[in-house]
Amino acid sequence: MKTMSPERMALLGELLTEARATIGSRDGNIVDKVAFAPMVAFKPNVIVELLIFEYLGGSVLLHLRKDQFKDDGAWAQNGQGGWHTIGGWVLPGEPIRNACIRHAKSMGIDVRPISDENFGYREDLCHPYGTNGLGDLRHLYFACELISPVKETGELKWFDHMPDKMLRGHEKHLEKYWKKFGKK
Repeated sequence: MKTMSPERMALLGELLTEARATIGSRDGNIVDKVAFAPMVAFKPNVIVELLIFEYLGGSVLLHLRKDQFKDDGAWAQNGQGGWHTIGGWVLPGEPIRNACIRHAKSMGIDVRPISDENFGYREDLCHPYGTNGLGDLRHLYFACELISPVKETGELKWFDHMPDKMLRGHEKHLEKYWKKFGKK
């Protein structure tokens, strides 16, 4: 097993401290693109997944994601994208409830999490975001009540069933929501 020298370990500590102190200068991005994949593979990363509903157990609002970050056929449906639950990273020092609200607002949606506790989770220990496909993501599911109406678009749509094209792993979020709250 390879080990790091004390000097290299000290340098790593300095770099991580600097990255944490300068998050604001990167518009909330934890690290810049060049360091993203190694960081995601280095430690567990907390992700909030929002199951946004008009009434509990009813349809869920999904977003069509078309990014080209990783096109392995399962992640981005061969470049065609796929539906996913709205959500994302919890920033260092950010309360989870605030992360839920922030991710919804970034899409122009106002929500209220119905609880400060998540109703489920999914561990993804080999997410394609990480170096060599070793991203370590911990997805926490939060049921969120819609506060103001949302107009469907080509990229935002209500579903009362599992869409054909879901991003890798996101079908588990819907399955857990409907199992927990009953499909109406």
